[in-house]
Parts: sequence; C-alpha cells; structure tokens
Amino acid sequence: MNIFKVTKVILIFFIFAGCEGRLGFMELSDIDSQKEVSSTKIPPNIQLHGVISQTTASSTSNITNFEGHSAQVTDLAFSSDGQLIATASYDKTVRLWDTNSPSPPRVLLGHSKGVNKVAISPDGDFVASGSWDSDVILWEVASGKQVKRFSRHRKGVSSLAFTPDGNVLLSGDYGGTLNVWDLKDGIWLGSLAGHNLAIQEIVISPDGLTAASAGADRNIHLWDIETLTEVKRLKAHSGIVKALTFTPNGDFLLSGGSDDKVIMWSTVDGAQVRIIGDNLRSVNSLSVSPDGQRLLIADTKVIHLWDLELEEKVTSLYQHKGIISSAKFSPVNNLVGSASHDGTTKLWEAPFGIVTSKEGQVITKNSVIDIAGSVLDKDLLSSVNLNGEPLAISADGSFNVSKNLLIGQNKFELVAIDEIGNKSEYTLLIERQSKKLLGVSYSDIKRPTLSGSINQDRVAIIIGIDKYDNIPSAQYAENDARLFYDFAINTLAVSPDKIRLLYGKDATRAGILKTFSNWLKSYEGNPDTEVFVFYSGHGMSKPDGSDAYFIPVDGDPALLEDTGISRKRLLDDLESINAKSVSLFLDTCYSGLTRSGEAIVASLRPIIISATNWKGLGPGISVLSAASNNEISISLGEKKHGLFSYFLMRALSGEADKSPYGNDDGQISLTEILNFVEPQVSRTANTRGQKQTPQLLGAPKTIIANW
Repeated sequence: MNIFKVTKVILIFFIFAGCEGRLGFMELSDIDSQKEVSSTKIPPNIQLHGVISQTTASSTSNITNFEGHSAQVTDLAFSSDGQLIATASYDKTVRLWDTNSPSPPRVLLGHSKGVNKVAISPDGDFVASGSWDSDVILWEVASGKQVKRFSRHRKGVSSLAFTPDGNVLLSGDYGGTLNVWDLKDGIWLGSLAGHNLAIQEIVISPDGLTAASAGADRNIHLWDIETLTEVKRLKAHSGIVKALTFTPNGDFLLSGGSDDKVIMWSTVDGAQVRIIGDNLRSVNSLSVSPDGQRLLIADTKVIHLWDLELEEKVTSLYQHKGIISSAKFSPVNNLVGSASHDGTTKLWEAPFGIVTSKEGQVITKNSVIDIAGSVLDKDLLSSVNLNGEPLAISADGSFNVSKNLLIGQNKFELVAIDEIGNKSEYTLLIERQSKKLLGVSYSDIKRPTLSGSINQDRVAIIIGIDKYDNIPSAQYAENDARLFYDFAINTLAVSPDKIRLLYGKDATRAGILKTFSNWLKSYEGNPDTEVFVFYSGHGMSKPDGSDAYFIPVDGDPALLEDTGISRKRLLDDLESINAKSVSLFLDTCYSGLTRSGEAIVASLRPIIISATNWKGLGPGISVLSAASNNEISISLGEKKHGLFSYFLMRALSGEADKSPYGNDDGQISLTEILNFVEPQVSRTANTRGQKQTPQLLGAPKTIIANW
C-alpha cells in the first residue's frame, strides 16, 4: 500500500459589505498536520462558523451638516414626523432645524447657562429644554416663544422626557431630583424619590405606563407613571448609566454607560436578556430603529450599528471629530441624526448591512462587497480561483478583492488546489435585496386653539357626506367636515352660533338648499360679512359640461338635475348677499368617480370632462378646490381624511404662513394656503399613481386667519 502525507487546505473566508456596512462568513477546515492516511482521497472538511463582524470605518450617504452652534452640541431630538430636529448646546441656545430644508435654524434664547437636554412633544407643538441654570423651559414650536418656565431644580437639569400623550413632562437633574410636571395646568405634580446621585437619562415606554431613569448610582429605576411610585430597580452595570431606550414594541429596555457593555432587559420581568457589544468605552446614547431591527450605540467618538435580530455588529461609523453626545434614528425613515462636542449636528442615511440568515447564504442590501480572507497550506498551492478566475494571493496567504452585486442572487465559488492535488471548494450565495426605506409618515393635524377673539361678522357653512343613499361612499368626508368645524371656530374665528354644520343624514338636498337660500339670507345687508363654505363629498358634472353639481346624501346621479345641487345656484345665493368676502373650500371633483376611483354610477362610464371652470365668479368670491379639470379628488387613508382636506387643515394650523410657503407674519392668506397645499397634494397623489392639482380662483390675497 502506498503511504503518503496529506495536509488539508485551510480556507478562512471573510465576506464584507463594502462602503455601506460590514458583514462576514468564515469557513475553516479541520487542520491535520503530518498525518498518515491511506491513498483514498480525503476532501477538506469546510465548516461554517457564522457571521464575523469587523470594526471599520464605513462611508454613509446623503449627509447633511447642520452648523451654527458656537459650542459643543449636547443633545438632539426628532419630532414624531421626522421633519424637525431640536439641538441643545453649551452656547446657551436651542436650535430648531428643518430636515427637509437648508434654511437657517430658528434660535431659541432664554437660558443663562449651557443647555444639556432637549425633547420635542409627541404632537410636535412644544420643545422642552433643560440647562445648567437649573431651569426647564417649554417653548412653542410655531412661534419660538417661551410658554412655561419650571424652576424647582436646585442643580443643572440633565434629562427630559414627555409622556406619549404629551400631557406630562419628567425632568431630572445632577443632584438626583426627578420632577414630574403637568403641562396642561403648568403645575408641579411632585418628585420621584430614589436617586441620590446625578440622573443621566429618562425614557418612557411606548404605552406611556412606565418610566425608566438611570444615572450615577449605576441603577435603573422603573416607575409607574400613574401612581408615581418605583416598581423595580435593575442592577448590573459597574459604571454610570448614561443611556436608555425602549424598543418600539416596548418589550425590551436597553441600557449603557461608562462600563464596557450594553444590556438588554425584559420589561416583563426585568430579567437580563443579553449583553450587546464588546470593548465599548463609554456609551453616551442608544437608539433603536423604527422597525426594531437595528441599534445605534454612540460610544465616545464612534457610532456602532448593530443588527438586533442577528445579534451582530453591522459596522462602526466615524461621523464626527469630537465626542458624540447623541445619535438617534428618525421616527419615520432610515435617517440618523448625530450631535457632537465638535459643535456640529449631522443628518445621514444609515447602512443596512445584513438583514437575515447565518446558514450559508448572506442577504444584504449593499451593492458592493469586499471578499477578504486567507488560503493556507503547508504544501505549495497549485491554484486559487474565484468564480473561475485566478485570485491573487499574497505571500502570507491572504487575499482581498471587491465584487459588485446584482439585484437578486449572486454566486461565489472559491476553489483552492495544492500541489498534491487536494482540492477545497466552497460556494457562497449572496442575495442582494433592494433598499426599501420605511414608508412616508404623515404628521397629525394640530388641533387648533383660539388665537384671538371671535369675529361676529363671520359665518360658515360646513358640509360633509360619507355614506350616500344611492351611490358609493366618499371616504372620510364626514371626518373632514367635523374637524373643519373646530378650525372654523378657533382659526377662522367664527362664532359657533354662526356655523351651520351638515353631515351624514342631515346633509339632504332640502337641508342644504334651506341653509343657502334661507339661513344665509339672514346675513344679507351687512357689508362686513365674511362667509366660509367647506364641502367634502361627491360632485358630478352634466354630460355637456354646462354645469356641475354637489350631490347631497339623498341625491341620485341618474336624476342629477332633480336631486343634485347646482353649483351655479349656490354661487348665485352667495353672491346675492353682497358679502365682503366669500371663501369656498371644496374637497370634491366632478369626474363621476369616488375618492378610490370607483364609478359613482356603476352602470355608466365615468364622465371625464373639463367642467370645472368657474366662470362668472362675483366680486370677493374665491374658490380653493381639491382638483383641477378632470382629476380625481382622492383620500389619505393613513390619516382618515380626504387628501386635500388633510393638507388644507395643516395649512390652517399655521404651516402655510411659514417659509417657504408664507411670510411668517402671523396671518394666513389664500395664496399662502395654495402655496402649501398644492405641492403637497400633487406630490402625494403622484406617489399613488394619481394626478390631483388643487387650484385657486378669485381673490388670492384675501386674509382669512390670524394665528
């Protein structure tokens, strides 16, 4: 029998995601050295050892730099819609940055010493800031003015958190005092006793039932917000606890600080689930992505990105020159905001890295990978090929090669043969998936509050019809009308007794005609009368385009002229009272289609004609309509309103007066409303495969509101 020496080929196979994140697999054969075996060929035993994450700088895309602070930036906070970032700085200011605009920030002045912490209320209306001057200031976002100033702290304020309903604010200081504030009444509810050293962080669970606080005493205190009592104390850290965050579903709490680890805790029983990270220096902030899959760890001057599902690090990022005080995911997309002692704030897109699988197949969203590793053998290597092409090997057996990935599955076959003929091979499959950012989020409509006195010369007619007797429904039209009622009182300053609200079964043909022909006539003769009309529901045009009709709840398009309400007739009624101004807001179209694109009359083809030209508008009459010509007025299901109505009421909440739509003079004109509504509606409709372009006719300079 021929006896000879066999040494197995060793493959150490690292797969890295270039540029956008690091990821890896390692294949390692058993090593047999100087082992005598029979002439039967024994192939190398390649084993998959799992994902290997490497710490390396990784570039990110779409970086926006926010510069303006003259000292270190100590904290940042996102608004719930991701459109606003608030930053705190030792330059004694709070700054508000628009994430969608390069315009300069609004600067909030009021603290006498450096600002440590900042938080934005869930509705986006208020910003809270805490300072070394021991005060907490509550600011109104819209005006930038101070609303409240809380001065019960004796030490510098170090931490802040709003409850999810925005009614309560918690504030902690460097002396260990944790205060609770009722924001509705602006009163102090009490202090939570338990800390005796500096409080570094406060967070509140997504359900609003539990608060967690931590700091220099190295403990994590859990509080029942309703009873303001401590319910549990978590102990495991050996250093100051500086960072806390709940996962979006509230199942876990993560903590980190000056020791070398991040701990994940179960919120059910307070048990440690696992430890994340190794060789960390000092964790200043933690943030979990909106989908709950990734974790940002701000660790001195580096930001680590971890995949919580795979329990692996994706990459480490060096975005700043100074210590990173805060790094947080936007609540609505893949953007990250980071603030640093170098005086800058940055907004950037986070790498995706690995998304699943540890068993022979990598799934990534990156377009380029680096394949690096080593091929080792005590005998000379005859050849090493990657996908049939020679692979350059350095003197120490290492190699590094970049490869582009196509969308879908990519196959990489590494084959190594030594001079004796022993062959080792492995096939690695890498699937590249498309990057799909989280969907667009639409902010809640800010409920109006009366900003001035009631104008006794103003009247309003508000109509909304969801469910019709004879035709398909107009989605959310009644929601539109009922909410516009609040805007009529609080923004348009109409007295409740001068509003006629018709929705549902009350919006009959007879009821609507009586309102215009009889009730409205009672205001005839007053030259100062200002009329507002809001209609949300179906409309339809005559086949020859000579007139258009609003359809009441009992209307029948088959008998349009007999059961509908002629637009011309309503305009005649409005013109006849000789009012100072008449402003109509119409969330309807005349195409014969519902908001979902369904034909109003199922047996007929939709009537697509251009009958929306408003000819012969009387003096002082203006019309802001949801759509132009033959377009469809659609709904926004996410907010349960008509698309036009949703953005109209956001405009009336004050957004239309802000740059770049308005001139920030505290008044809202019809032109400013159109400037805000038209691009928002058009852009949103385009994303849904529709075309909808609001139009304004009449007197565009009419001022309709002060706010």
